[in-house]
Amino acid sequence: MLALSVLFIVITNANIVIGQEQQQCLCSEIQPCLDKSPNVGMPCADECQEHFGSAGVNYGLFRKCIAARSPEFTATVQCLRDSFPDACSNTDERVMVQQSDPIELELAIANSIETRLGNSGVLEDVQGIMEHGKRFLKCFRACIQHETFKCARDNNCGLALPDTNTLVNTGIDCALKGGFNNEVIQSLCSCMVSSGLDSLASVCPRLNLY
Repeated sequence: MLALSVLFIVITNANIVIGQEQQQCLCSEIQPCLDKSPNVGMPCADECQEHFGSAGVNYGLFRKCIAARSPEFTATVQCLRDSFPDACSNTDERVMVQQSDPIELELAIANSIETRLGNSGVLEDVQGIMEHGKRFLKCFRACIQHETFKCARDNNCGLALPDTNTLVNTGIDCALKGGFNNEVIQSLCSCMVSSGLDSLASVCPRLNLY
């Protein structure tokens, strides 16, 4: 869930006005927010930590595991940025762009994760945890959007992005390329067990999302 959540760091640099078109952002206009984006993930996770606590996880312990994966998060964000080189305009020429729906994206990511958990044979074992995960994702998205929204909002512009399915598939590919392979995901799962979520002990070795 955390690995794909970084997709919002890229997407929510756009000014979200559902069903409307806006002029495309110049890259120079959103560069300050892009520069900031790799550093907002952990503070936003901290802000949303109550959703870990309500699931029975000692967030202080789990945070150390997340922090240890900072290189993977950074690589995933960079991959996402590199995957959409024309999202902003490098010239003074702009096109009109249709805005993405972050709620639709949130649901698509959740559905993709549920499908992969089902394919691993662990979906029923983690249904309760998934509800906490969805609430975390909603909180995380709102925080990321608040932190990175300013550049596009101030310039009344948006990003040229593909359809939701393409965004999700790109996010999955970038998470894997960034280092979030099955071994790393299982390691994070085991860390949650060590942080208090004993119910996942039998799930972690079977967690194969790729």
